[in-house]
Amino acid sequence: MYRYQHFFKWLLREGHTDAANVSSIPYEVLEKFRKQDVELYIEFLREESINYEKETTKKRGDAVVNLSVHALKSLFNYLTKETEHEDGESYFYRNVMSKIILHTKKETASRRAQKISSVILNEQEISEFLHFVEHEYEETLESNIAKQRFNRDKERDLAILSLFLGSGIRLGETARMLLKKVNLKKQVIDIRRKGSKEDTVNVMDQAIEHVRAYLDIRESRYKGAKDVPFLFVTLYGGTARPLSRRAIENWLRSTLRHLLRERA
Repeated sequence: MYRYQHFFKWLLREGHTDAANVSSIPYEVLEKFRKQDVELYIEFLREESINYEKETTKKRGDAVVNLSVHALKSLFNYLTKETEHEDGESYFYRNVMSKIILHTKKETASRRAQKISSVILNEQEISEFLHFVEHEYEETLESNIAKQRFNRDKERDLAILSLFLGSGIRLGETARMLLKKVNLKKQVIDIRRKGSKEDTVNVMDQAIEHVRAYLDIRESRYKGAKDVPFLFVTLYGGTARPLSRRAIENWLRSTLRHLLRERA
C-alpha cells in the first residue's frame, strides 16, 4: 500500500496529472505513462532520502527499490489483464511496466524481510494498516454479503496480512504453508520455497497474535479444517479447502485498493 501511495503522490508532485488528489487520478495517466517516466521514478526511489530511526536518514537499497517496481508491475498487470469494465474489457491494455527489466539476486525470505522492515516498513506502519483492516475496512464494503464474508474470514485474513507484512514471505509460500510448520512459542515459521528448499522465518509479535486468534477459530468456523494440512483454509461447498494463491492475491489487492481510496 505504501508503495502505491508513494508512486501516486509522485505523479501529482511531478505534474503527470492535473488531478486534485490521488483518488481522482484517471486511468489514462497510467495508460499513457512512458518508459522514460518509469525510469525517472526509479531514479527518484534510489536518490530520495527517507526518515529512519531517531531522525536519521538513509537511501533505499536496490532490493527495496525493486520491491516498489515489482508492486507497480503487479498493479499494471492487474489493470491491463484482470480488471473488467461492464463491457468485459480491461481498463486499458498498454502496460509500460512490461518494458522494465529487473536483475535481482536470490535471497532468503528472512533476509528479504529484514531489508523491508529496516528501510520501508516499520512496526507502526504495519499496525496502522492492520488497524484499518480490523476496524475500518468493513465500512468500505457496499454489500451485506461482502460484509458477512469479511466477518467470517476476518481472523484468517488478518493472520495472512500480518504474516505477509511482517515476515517477507511470498504469496505462494503463504498458500503452501503447513499448519505443523508454525511454531507460536518460538515465533517462527518453516516455509517451502521454490525448488523445495526449506527456510525458517522469524515472525513479529503482532503477526503471532493474529495467527493465534485465527487458530482459535479455525476448526469451529471452517468445517473439516482439522483434516487440511495447510494453515490457511476457506469454505467450499460447506467444507474446508486449502486457500489458493490466487484467492490470497485477489483479497490483498482488493484490500489495498480500498485503503488507497479511503486514505487518499
